[in-house]
Amino acid sequence: MTSQEHNRQKSAERHLRLTWIIGGLLLLGIVVATIITTYRFEKSIDRLNNELLQAKEQLSSAIRNEATLQEQRTINLGNALNSTINELSQTVIEEQQLTRTQIASIERELNELDKRNQNLETQLVDLRITSQDFSVIAQESLTSVVSIYTNLGSGSGAIIDSEGYVVTNHHVIDDITAGVAQTTNQKRYRFRIVASNPTLDLALIKLDTTTTMQSLDFERSSNVKVGERVIALGSPAGLEFTVTEGIVSSTSRTNPDGVAFVQVDVPINPGNSGGPIINLRGNIIGITTWKVKGFEGLGFAVQSDLVDSFVTDAIEEDKARLASQG
Repeated sequence: MTSQEHNRQKSAERHLRLTWIIGGLLLLGIVVATIITTYRFEKSIDRLNNELLQAKEQLSSAIRNEATLQEQRTINLGNALNSTINELSQTVIEEQQLTRTQIASIERELNELDKRNQNLETQLVDLRITSQDFSVIAQESLTSVVSIYTNLGSGSGAIIDSEGYVVTNHHVIDDITAGVAQTTNQKRYRFRIVASNPTLDLALIKLDTTTTMQSLDFERSSNVKVGERVIALGSPAGLEFTVTEGIVSSTSRTNPDGVAFVQVDVPINPGNSGGPIINLRGNIIGITTWKVKGFEGLGFAVQSDLVDSFVTDAIEEDKARLASQG
């Protein structure tokens, strides 16, 4: 190798070493730059993460604060609403109490007015009754009276139910084997005996009819007054549908069996038995049953309350019995 070639070779080696040094320096610079850049980037990321975390915390805090405020607003609104409801409820209760009080007061006034009206009507009826005679009442009441003819005799009865139930005396139908009842229009009806009470001397019969009958009502015994005018309806001595007038002599006479009677001075004769004694209202005050023999004006009739109780029970039992028989 010549000296010149030797020099070129050394020069090439120096150049290569220089190239390597420069490349290493460049690579080192790149690594350092990369490290610096990465560090800065990580710092930025950390800063951003911190900022993001702070933002999240602030947002969470804001949400919690808003939720707390909203909850408090809801509570306040609920309290206000409950207070309003309670006030309204109290107002409604007070108004209801006031209304009930007013209604009760109005009802009392209406009841008082109704009582006054009833009293006035009663007074008016009493006035009309006092000023009239028995002619109209007798004519109307006779349509509810029957003459009873049996194989043993005759008597009278009063229709006390529109279906044809008739009350009379026990002794009128006792032991009979045949009988008919005749109304004022001369129509005759067969009948069956529903009930009988020898102690009260009362009996209930049922006419064989489906026609609606005109009936008489009962007067309460407590309403019967001594001295009031009454009439007896019946068929004394076979004289059909006779009317005799008199007054109430006593409102309460009792026999040894404790049966209560109304005493009247109306003439009572055979055939009157079982007939009604009625007042000026057209109501039954008693059912004629007996008289003191040898004396006039001493007639007795079973009190209306006893008669009413007897026939009411008997009719109910009869209808129940018929219903059970189909």
